[in-house]
Amino acid sequence: MKILSIFYKHKEGGFNKRLYKLYLALANRNIEVHYIAVEALPLTHPNIKKHILWTPLSDHENLFFWAFFIIMAPLYCTWVAWKCQVEKIVVFSSFYAAICSLAALIMRLKMVTFLRIDVLKESAFEKKPEYKILLNRMFERLGLFLSCLVIPNSRSLMSAISTRNKNLNYTVLPNNIENGVCLEYLDRKSIRKKYNLAEEHFIIVTASRLNPVKNIGFLIKAFSEASLDAGRLVIIGEDLNGTGERNRLEELASQLRVTKNTIFTGWIDEPLNIIAAADLFVFPTLQEGSPNALLEALSCDIACLGSRIPEIIEILYHEELLFSLSSTSELSQKLRKAIIDSKYRKKISVLSNERKKVFIFDWKALAANMIIQAGQRMQ
Repeated sequence: MKILSIFYKHKEGGFNKRLYKLYLALANRNIEVHYIAVEALPLTHPNIKKHILWTPLSDHENLFFWAFFIIMAPLYCTWVAWKCQVEKIVVFSSFYAAICSLAALIMRLKMVTFLRIDVLKESAFEKKPEYKILLNRMFERLGLFLSCLVIPNSRSLMSAISTRNKNLNYTVLPNNIENGVCLEYLDRKSIRKKYNLAEEHFIIVTASRLNPVKNIGFLIKAFSEASLDAGRLVIIGEDLNGTGERNRLEELASQLRVTKNTIFTGWIDEPLNIIAAADLFVFPTLQEGSPNALLEALSCDIACLGSRIPEIIEILYHEELLFSLSSTSELSQKLRKAIIDSKYRKKISVLSNERKKVFIFDWKALAANMIIQAGQRMQ
């Protein structure tokens, strides 16, 4: 089988890691994966074939770049699909499904679309211009309408998407936890020493891209209110889109007088190095799909707390592991209690480990099987 996919360029983060896992899983099954991008992705496998779409100003990703990409990519996808005689299209978002719609129609190809996040909801949170929201809505409707199978990564995401796009074939496949993934990161002392963290410090960690949707400022405020003398807040991540979010968060920490107890690590390729040495992982996001960072924290057998939103409830489930976003009081109380109350600390650790077990499965095998079976139904 030959499969066509597209993603414009490599980006740091869980989205691309999951995409590459899928490409490699298919390639290891002797399936040819033909991907289109404006530059080579960091993948090496004899069954993974790159097709580079030349695009001006690809380093800037401005309006001209995206206009050129949106116009030329559908034509290039169609040409590659015809030249390589691909049998199926597999993409990670409704935007790329829309980009591949011309190829799907002309070549009569079935398309499988994985969904990682509700783009329209995220656009509303970020207060993007109305024209961008309208474009995203158009891409979503076109891309999903032409998909033979739509695979959201949470029931909450499926509910939101299916309300806007009815009568489609949906199957939920959440992100998973790789069992034992943290075993190589258990040198707690050396990791803490690297970041000037003492054994007596209670380490609270979070990890994500730094943007308003991730709501890291909420965590900084709750940390400040908890007045934790022994507490240290470690924020793993970077503002990769140039929005100034990191500067805003650092200024907030300064205003709340917690700068000395707060560490901004910047982007780290292997965040588990720090997460494994922490005592508590906190994920205060406003909106998500099925967050890799939270699942990776669960894999490290540390206690986890998350915002009480549908997507996080699906993962953490227990009220003890959730907190309201209406105010910082509930989270600040739980942070303080995690330090001073050993019984509570043990309870949230046990509950987190219980939830970890739910997400230990072979995501790559399930995803590949879904694609292969959809292809079989096509014939």
